[in-house]
Amino acid sequence: MAYYYSQVQKSNQQGISLTGISGVPVIRFTLATDYSAGIFDQSSYWYTCDGRWPSGSGTSYFYQSGGGNPQIAGISGVKINGVASSLSDVTNAVANDVLEFTATNTGTAILLFNRYTLDEAADALGIYDLEIDDDNGTHVFDISGTSTGDTITDSLGNIAATVENAPTDDSQWVFYSTGPNTPINPSITNLLATSARLNWEQG
Repeated sequence: MAYYYSQVQKSNQQGISLTGISGVPVIRFTLATDYSAGIFDQSSYWYTCDGRWPSGSGTSYFYQSGGGNPQIAGISGVKINGVASSLSDVTNAVANDVLEFTATNTGTAILLFNRYTLDEAADALGIYDLEIDDDNGTHVFDISGTSTGDTITDSLGNIAATVENAPTDDSQWVFYSTGPNTPINPSITNLLATSARLNWEQG
């Protein structure tokens, strides 16, 4: 069983806060949705990363307005699938692409997928995984193994990852099949098995 993280559509208040970062972080995640899924409201801004979290100080942010190209400040080293990419390429990134960037002007905390004021979210964007490289090493966050609550475990234990304004129904965690033999819905699997048995009995 595996889960991916999703920004709940139209909530506009959700995001992942990361505190305890040491040095300049390199942020990397695999998209579970097309990057453009975040463009739900063409008239609004929405954020991939904001290094001004939580106080508003700092100059590191990565945001988009409507259907235009992303805007950045204090962000460098943007890559898609390990290849240096332009911001227009980011707009066209699709599910299963790996997006990577360096937040050069941030403190010890950042917010993913929303503005530091928690009112300009990347609506409906989803990610399968999340890694951050900092002075302590590579932090791997257990997204696929998380299905409830607002805490995401860091493999190194130095960074606290929290889903801000997490839905009370845990709808931020979306189950997905990891292979052809993994049933998505047990009741459907049972129904198919019963149907196959009846067809066999009837010749």
